[in-house]
Amino acid sequence: MGRYRCHLNLKSYQDFDSWCGEHGLRVTDRRRTVAMIILASRDYPDADELRSRVGVANPRISLATLY
Repeated sequence: MGRYRCHLNLKSYQDFDSWCGEHGLRVTDRRRTVAMIILASRDYPDADELRSRVGVANPRISLATLY
């Protein structure tokens, strides 16, 4: 498990921005891109599949960024 063990119950990008602010995280374009892909997913992609999907939107986002 990661540093943040709470489950995200996000319904919008504004929720994501608020969650980041509450946890002291900067809202970056890369984080927003990853959030957009996750929020749009109808399944539960693993890290490799998520990287593949994110790479279409922004190939500069690395697997390390996703972890």
